[in-house]
Amino acid sequence: MCSSDVQFTILSQQMGLILDKLNIPDPSLEDRVGPGMSDIEKLVAGTVSKKFDEAQKKFKKPVGDPENLLKLGNFEYEIKNYGKAIEYYDKVLEINPKDDVAWNNKAISLNALGRNEEAVLSYEISLEINPNSGVTWYNKGSVLSKHGRVQEAIHCFDKALDIDSLNDSAWNNKGLALNELGENKVAMVCYDAALEINPNDDMVWNNKGTELYALGRISEARQCFDKALEINPKNEIAIENRREVK
Repeated sequence: MCSSDVQFTILSQQMGLILDKLNIPDPSLEDRVGPGMSDIEKLVAGTVSKKFDEAQKKFKKPVGDPENLLKLGNFEYEIKNYGKAIEYYDKVLEINPKDDVAWNNKAISLNALGRNEEAVLSYEISLEINPNSGVTWYNKGSVLSKHGRVQEAIHCFDKALDIDSLNDSAWNNKGLALNELGENKVAMVCYDAALEINPNDDMVWNNKGTELYALGRISEARQCFDKALEINPKNEIAIENRREVK
């Protein structure tokens, strides 16, 4: 093994050891819990990212294994550097074009940049590789719903729920999509399912209250908005809705 290969191997190993110590969230976990990255962790990860760029120029190939490159992409997403995140996910895909997580996370970054059609395409590639990823079905549905493709979105949420019936976010977003179609009563069923799984989600209580209000069930709607504000007194949407029902 020549000296440059030795340097490459050592640098890759060092980068991996450092990244393993950092709490870098995965952007596909929309409802992640915990404090996220500390300022020190962001500083360290940023330094590793710069060292990666220097090594990339020196060795003319990605430094580190796909898992570490994925972590660097996730770090860049965390600090809202979405273009750089995509560069890292593309490096992962150069090494392994069938990495469904890299395709999923690339799609999330593309969506953050407003490149919605590219995001949907990346989700579709991810799902071709791994059609059993409830997270990816949910993410694709969220993008489609956001951009008015409601029936397609509902199909995606249903696929996510087929895989994981306890995905409360999928139940909630399916309810929102059904609301767009005027299916208030069916949407209510979805919100109830979400709240059975996670009764402490203030936005779902707000959404349920909105459906009840649309159905003319004012007293019940008021109770839902009150519950939302009990959980999160700063929920501005619920505050406004509660004013409406008085």
